[in-house]
Amino acid sequence: MNETFPLLSEHEHEHEHEHDLGFSATAEVATVAGVLSLTFGLATIVTNSVLLFTLCKDPCNYFLSRGTTYFIASLSVSDFLAGFVVQPLYSVCMFCSAQQKPISKLCEISLILSHVTTKVSIFTVVALSVDRYLAVKLSWWYNSLVTVRKVTVCNIGVWLFCGIFEATHSEVDSESAFHLIDLHLQTTVPLLILCAIYTATYHEFRRHSRNVVFVQSNADGRSRTSIRNIRLEKKIAWTIVMIIIVLFISLLPYLITNNLEERCFEKGSSECSESSFTSVKVLSIPLLCVSCSLNPFLYAWKIPHYKQSLRLVANRTCWKCLRQNQARKMMTLNRPSVLATESLFEQMSPPVVVAEVEQDCKLS
Repeated sequence: MNETFPLLSEHEHEHEHEHDLGFSATAEVATVAGVLSLTFGLATIVTNSVLLFTLCKDPCNYFLSRGTTYFIASLSVSDFLAGFVVQPLYSVCMFCSAQQKPISKLCEISLILSHVTTKVSIFTVVALSVDRYLAVKLSWWYNSLVTVRKVTVCNIGVWLFCGIFEATHSEVDSESAFHLIDLHLQTTVPLLILCAIYTATYHEFRRHSRNVVFVQSNADGRSRTSIRNIRLEKKIAWTIVMIIIVLFISLLPYLITNNLEERCFEKGSSECSESSFTSVKVLSIPLLCVSCSLNPFLYAWKIPHYKQSLRLVANRTCWKCLRQNQARKMMTLNRPSVLATESLFEQMSPPVVVAEVEQDCKLS
């Protein structure tokens, strides 16, 4: 049972581009990796589906008009695809490997797609960090500077760049330069940018008072005063910081093993073929999905508007399902369904807790 077997054939190992996929694992480790992939993938699908559904419904009319929402949605879509596509493919790859029937192409596809979703996540959190800095630094002009259209264009650019870069990286025969660029794109450059951004954001928070008041004029020339609560900006900024920390923690095992394997390949060393190393490398792919499944919980924990919207959507959905079930029962008993009448609809209106959440939406 402890016999190891390669995920790639000897002929494929000779190809310079595919050496980073040529790890091996015991049947037990491959099975554990497959189970973890399915578990984390399912959790990621459920949590990010709830997040995207809440953002789309937007019961408090807060999200859809703000550019930040579309950065969060892009990050959530990336996480969802990691759970819905990458992890299932990788789990099939691991289960086949455990049965000593490895499918090298499937493993390669899952790893390439994981590279794309990981890069999208990293670049999106960098964009979110810049967005929060602008919201604090340029609060007077933020709404006109960061629009939904500009954010959408930025998201499309990030996805296209990551997809094209990974496709080029996968097809080029000599990949040493691309590997070096890839390493810095995933670690060095984002970390430097994030450190600079959050240092500047911290100084801006210190300069601001508790509330920032700014005046805007509409087309009719009438002035209106809006109060931006700096505490909310702090919560959003700290939420993104926690997302970044969780993201890089989940990335560490994969980045370390991947770069150690690159060094071993360059030096012709056999140390990276040891069972402990290959086990960590195989298990590092499911760990990439840990941050994907935790991000929605961080939003719900730290951002009040999302928490309120989630409660309201959940209550409305539950009561809608309840009304539909009662309608089916009435149809089964061959009684006329009166659920559509106005009187009964009023009787079955959402409970007080929903009204309280709606009131909170108005106050926020």
